[in-house]
Amino acid sequence: MKRLIFLLFLLGISWCAQTSVTGYYDDADFDTDFYFTAGERFSVDFSCNVIECSFSSDPADCILEGNPCSGSSKVCPGTKIELTPSVSGRWATSGYLDIFAPYPYCDPVIYCPEMESYSSKSEKSVKWLSADLFNEYDAEHGGHTTMITGVGPEGIPYYNELATFHTQSVDYWHYYDEPVQRNKKGYANIFAKGWVDVKKGTLGTGFSVTDIEPVQITLPCEETATIRTTLMNVDTFAALVKHPKDDTDHTDMFRIFFFGYAAPSVSQIYEEKSIVVENVQPSLRVESVSVHSGATHYLLHVSLYNDGDVPVEVTRVLPQDPGWAKGFGGGDCELYGFPPAVCPSDSGFEDTINPGGTHTVYVIYRGELEGDIVELVYEPLAKVCSAETTFRVAVHVTDGETATRCSIEPSSVSVTPGEINEWAVTCYNSLDTEVPCVGNNWGWADVSGVFIDRTNEYAQAYVTGPPGGRPYYTLTYKTDSVYCNARIYSPADEPEGSGDPYSLVCELVPDSAGLDLGESQTFELVCTLEGTPVTPDSADYSNVNGLDGSLSGASTDGVTFTATVDNVTGDVQVIAWYNNPVDDTLRGAIDWAHVIVGEGGEEPPEDGEGEEICEITLVPAETYPHGGGRVGILCISEDEKTICRKDIRWEISPDLYGSINGLPPESGHMGAAYNVGETDEPGPGTYISAITAHVLDSDEEVIGSCYADVLIKEPTCLEYT
Repeated sequence: MKRLIFLLFLLGISWCAQTSVTGYYDDADFDTDFYFTAGERFSVDFSCNVIECSFSSDPADCILEGNPCSGSSKVCPGTKIELTPSVSGRWATSGYLDIFAPYPYCDPVIYCPEMESYSSKSEKSVKWLSADLFNEYDAEHGGHTTMITGVGPEGIPYYNELATFHTQSVDYWHYYDEPVQRNKKGYANIFAKGWVDVKKGTLGTGFSVTDIEPVQITLPCEETATIRTTLMNVDTFAALVKHPKDDTDHTDMFRIFFFGYAAPSVSQIYEEKSIVVENVQPSLRVESVSVHSGATHYLLHVSLYNDGDVPVEVTRVLPQDPGWAKGFGGGDCELYGFPPAVCPSDSGFEDTINPGGTHTVYVIYRGELEGDIVELVYEPLAKVCSAETTFRVAVHVTDGETATRCSIEPSSVSVTPGEINEWAVTCYNSLDTEVPCVGNNWGWADVSGVFIDRTNEYAQAYVTGPPGGRPYYTLTYKTDSVYCNARIYSPADEPEGSGDPYSLVCELVPDSAGLDLGESQTFELVCTLEGTPVTPDSADYSNVNGLDGSLSGASTDGVTFTATVDNVTGDVQVIAWYNNPVDDTLRGAIDWAHVIVGEGGEEPPEDGEGEEICEITLVPAETYPHGGGRVGILCISEDEKTICRKDIRWEISPDLYGSINGLPPESGHMGAAYNVGETDEPGPGTYISAITAHVLDSDEEVIGSCYADVLIKEPTCLEYT
């Protein structure tokens, strides 16, 4: 039973870096239970050194941080390392050793070797053998360990072949003397074979433990490269000699004992280390150039953005032939006659520009103002993956139509959800002269706005609810050469200096209706500006989101809807146009009334009539066919917005050919995930009330509903199949 327990413990073992086990060996050819038991410890490790990298033969240039294979480290792509595995096997660890063996054969009449007292049990190294040599001794392969012993001269070749034996304390059973002879001298060792596997990811190579060689590995890509060295398939046996060769006349009594049955094995132990490979590069980008003309020279204000990985500094400027240039600042203004308003106190050269930071440098220039007129030379302030020590960025100017910067007005404003405002964009060339902007490339940096109209000069848009996760929306305009943005606040979050809010709210009253075929409903249009009733300048009405019927009597007072088609659901939409003479950005407001036609004209409950109503938040304002997203939801009770504690039934407009599913509740309903274009492709345009959430009571009856619109954009660069 003892033998079986050790065997089960040792087979199939897998550890990291090292493992300690108890090895139990015996020799089943003897009737007496002789054994060899020892504490054992196996370990694997590896060291590595950098040889070169793709841009340098100096290893120091390739290492960004640390020392590879010795803790955390970072190297450049293309770094080649040489990895050297090492393995260790020890036995009699912590002094644990118990050997019980027969005394060597002798004839007391002729000669018996003397037994010497010896009590030391010290830790020794395992002797590693090649697989071929090990198998000659392996009991499983019919090797020498299946023999009782190597007797006399025939055992000496085995002793010489194995070579290394260590003096240890042994207990002997003596044929003629009783009791057992304790703590006597013997010569012992444990022999092992094993395999070392070296891998980077899934690729690697392997060696027998006795044939380990250094391995070269190249780290070509940006990644966290994991290197693992594994010691595997370790098998062992033990051998013992009571050495009578001190008397060379009696080598016939030499005997070597093998303990090869129930020998322990270790399936694998490994050491794993990671090396971060990162392509650290410097990079400066010219954001804009302002040019100021003097009598004979130009003053350049060059705005730079550090889009690289390390801090840099601009050290000098190189003009393009036949121009002339140098850094400009301080007393240079008086020398060259530029007005103080455009003159800097310092050139901005040799100032640190951190990654993600902006900085302006100033250059005095004489020459033609067209194309790449100068190059700014800059240097990284930390190690980078390049053989270069200086880098250049060209300063380009043109008086043509290419825009190099833009601005949006108003740059900061407070608006109310549903209120339509207008923003203007202006583009400038590198000489700060206005040029036409290219395209209607307006967008949102978050997901809470919808556009009524967009051109290369202006955008009319409204927001759908309070910003999610931040105090403001970001309205953007961008092309291949320019990018600018404006911040849009809710009145409650308006910071000082964002502009006076003029909150325009327009509502259709009632906000919902249930009709039978042929019935009509008049919706009154009510608008207030800062809480004071106003009459809009005009009003546009339309049926949206699947609603079909007739609209009549449209005016700034309201409109009448008549149900001419049965069993339809949708919304009457109004855009109320209004120009406020003291707010030249305000254009109007938008609202909807939800209509159900058919099924007995059951009218949905109005907001505020049930226990709770709701508000859909974080609505993606734009998506593409076959796209999707998530929406959030808040329920409103006693004017407080909270997590919805009641069940929600979600619906998506059939015109979107999609699906919507509520997200798993976490102590309440948080929102839903939706997809569009699952069975057909919706056309581009704004789908008003495309997403509907119904709040249900305990009887699954609707007690409140809320709606959200989605804008489907036509893809410009992707083809869906």
